[in-house]
Amino acid sequence: MIQQVELINLRNVTLKKANPIIIHKKALTQITVEAFLLPQIFMQKTKHLLAFTLFILTTLHMSAITYTLSFPNPENHYCHVKMEFTAKSDQPIVGMPVWAPGSYLVREFSKNMEGIQSNFGLKKIQKNQWQLDAKQGEQVEFSYLIYANEVSVRTSFINAEHALISSVGTFTYAKGQENEEHIVNVTPHKNWKKVACGLINPNNKKQVVAANYDLLVDAPIEVGNHDEFTFEAAGVTHTVAMVGKNNADYKRLAKDMKRIIETTIKVWGELPVKRYLFIVENTDHGRGGLEHLNSTVLMMARNDYAKEEKYINFISLVAHEYFHLWNVKRLRPMELGPFDYDVENHTELLWFFEGFTAYYDELLLHRAGFIDETAYLKRVTNNIEGTENRPGVKVQTVAEASYDAWIKAYRPNENSTNTTISYYGKGAIVATLLDLTIVKESECKYNLDDLMQVLYAKYKANPEKGITEQDIFSAANKLAGKDLSSFFNHVVHSTAAIDYPTYFKHAGLEYKSEQDTNKISLGITTKTTEGKIIVNSVQRNTAAYRGGINAGDQLIAISGDSISTLEGAFDGFTMDEIILLDIIRDGITKQLEITLSYNPDQKISLTPQVKSEKKANKARAKWLMKE
Repeated sequence: MIQQVELINLRNVTLKKANPIIIHKKALTQITVEAFLLPQIFMQKTKHLLAFTLFILTTLHMSAITYTLSFPNPENHYCHVKMEFTAKSDQPIVGMPVWAPGSYLVREFSKNMEGIQSNFGLKKIQKNQWQLDAKQGEQVEFSYLIYANEVSVRTSFINAEHALISSVGTFTYAKGQENEEHIVNVTPHKNWKKVACGLINPNNKKQVVAANYDLLVDAPIEVGNHDEFTFEAAGVTHTVAMVGKNNADYKRLAKDMKRIIETTIKVWGELPVKRYLFIVENTDHGRGGLEHLNSTVLMMARNDYAKEEKYINFISLVAHEYFHLWNVKRLRPMELGPFDYDVENHTELLWFFEGFTAYYDELLLHRAGFIDETAYLKRVTNNIEGTENRPGVKVQTVAEASYDAWIKAYRPNENSTNTTISYYGKGAIVATLLDLTIVKESECKYNLDDLMQVLYAKYKANPEKGITEQDIFSAANKLAGKDLSSFFNHVVHSTAAIDYPTYFKHAGLEYKSEQDTNKISLGITTKTTEGKIIVNSVQRNTAAYRGGINAGDQLIAISGDSISTLEGAFDGFTMDEIILLDIIRDGITKQLEITLSYNPDQKISLTPQVKSEKKANKARAKWLMKE
């Protein structure tokens, strides 16, 4: 029996009574798919129905948009794409997306296109769209080359060894025909033997089949000679494509991935796919991941699997991207689907969909037994430190950080630390505090898992509709048994200071925040290039900020003594002492008068209280839920 893969179409199709053909096509397609998935004995009994169904489908002229993907010269980072479709209107428009769902930055994928040709005259009408001089019903061919030489999980990369195809930046759309079936026929380079994709045709391993354009561009494709191993988790086959040389122990990796996955599934109560694919790009260095509907692309430094801390971080990355299988790929903000691939799709809820996912990727490490409670609490404090020690925490709310991801988060400059925060980090803090709040107010009856399940049930009741901020707030209120408006206004829509000690006290934990008054700091970050100390950034309200040091300045001397490093440069100096700092700015030597101060960063600790109440210990157990 062929396994059925869950398909989600977020593009609402209005079915009018005056157009029964559309309704019939949809119904008959479903009948055909379901019948195809039945056991052979039932297939024999329904052969006449299938024959009739196929006859009707043929009569209705159902067609697919097809692509041929080939690699004539991968060593030069190119692939060739030929798109073929039947025009459903006069002068059809073909376009290339400008961004990739899950990565909130306009990347202008059409910049990588060249050699654009068609069997009809074409005219570029926008930065990413072409209008073809074809009439309705005519067969259109549209072909082009894609240059792919960016190593990341968000983009395509092709070389002589393999090709990672980010489908959203590779396959053009036919405007108005996004709901048609899309098929990619892959022609690997002569030296390549394997194709991996979450939508691979089980009867043709070199063909990718998607029910619509959204599903196609959500399915990355790996072509080459990668290693593969599989394991079963929650009764579902998970395939791991390991691309490139690496030092991973595949048996251990399979065992540990299975464990973190099954721990993740417990949060949600069910697994909504029939198969899942991990594409792991092993590179010289780097880390990252991008989620898809039934697959993910991960990046790992090829020799870091033998380093225990790096390995555990990779398992955390697995948890993060797998958690997205529910959170954002199914349960999603109202603004993210159906996608408009031509412009930014803004939402204020990335703090929930990315931040809460970041919260769980570390909590699940503890629940699955990869790290103990002490190590987990250290990760919690590291995140709080990274957020609270960033001056931008007093400037930008986490809702604003979500909405402005397109223009700020992924386009940072030397002043970003002073004006922005990460919706990952602050979002994870919101999740931590909300989890503790729900546990406390419900008297340990509920925790954040219950919130995720309530919201997921809402999604399942209406898969084509995303959720709103109010949906999140209302569900949390119900579980807590009280109105949490003040909580959400404080931590989501405000930059006001958070009373961390009180939140953690209810879980029997002592929260301490201390400044290092033994360390003098200018409050800058630097890089050393060819023996030159160059300022990268200047933190607000620090000695450097008040003294007028700029990003780009070269530091050359402190009170007349030349320096080649800042390590130990301020030993012997004291708080409020005035120094003369010689710099070179724009080729001109200057001298600045700087009043020294301590490092403004807070060092945070979180430890079990020596004498905590039984109620608090119960709350901590409900929060952590270690298996």
